[in-house]
Amino acid sequence: MLEDVDLSVESYASAKRNPGDIEMFIEVHIEQGKRLEKKRLPCGIVTGIAGLCWLEITFEGEAGHAGNTQKEDRQDALVAASEFIVEANKLPTTISESAVATIGRQLVEPNGVNVIPGQVTLYVDIRDIDSQTRDQLVDETIHITRRIAEEHQVNWQYHEKSRVTPVPVDESIQEKLKKSFQANNIEPFSLPSGAAHDAMIIGTELPIAMLFVQSKDGVSHNPSEWSALNDGLQTVHVLKTFIEDLYTF
Repeated sequence: MLEDVDLSVESYASAKRNPGDIEMFIEVHIEQGKRLEKKRLPCGIVTGIAGLCWLEITFEGEAGHAGNTQKEDRQDALVAASEFIVEANKLPTTISESAVATIGRQLVEPNGVNVIPGQVTLYVDIRDIDSQTRDQLVDETIHITRRIAEEHQVNWQYHEKSRVTPVPVDESIQEKLKKSFQANNIEPFSLPSGAAHDAMIIGTELPIAMLFVQSKDGVSHNPSEWSALNDGLQTVHVLKTFIEDLYTF
């Protein structure tokens, strides 16, 4: 029982630390990607944590019989949506090397084998570690939606479902981490975090540092998730050096 250790639901809900008492939050996490594995490095320096923006985009054409509706009479929402997916996939690299865009969900209506799709709703996950380039990518995504809808003579609309501010890691902290890597004879390698982490929440209040550990095949949240013991051990040595250097006067 909480009361047995002098706690209560009320005290738990109101408990908080004074941010002024904390100098920095440091997080170690598996990469959840393949960059470190490709570089054959045990760990890397996180440059920032990406903020996401989710867009719900709908293309609305006209459903029709698959056999009797001629090409010139079709307003196929799925054809428009398919072109959008291809174009949206090309956009991120034109704006930022750390930006990504993913269409992970799509709803087709009426979803019949012999029916021309009349409406398609899809969801776009847009991320970057820089707010300016992330927002530029969002704007460009909406722009190509409009253009493609007009070209295919279908209606369109979008709704922004979520927008989260990215959290960068201060460059001075990254430089100190690089020195810790060099002190342990590990090549410093910097990479962004496309996934959210605890450091993202705390980073709105405090300075943060973050290390990624190499993860096999980039698999995470899966029974196959794996990081080698030696990679974890080398990361701990970098972490130890970094913390000790913070308190060297």
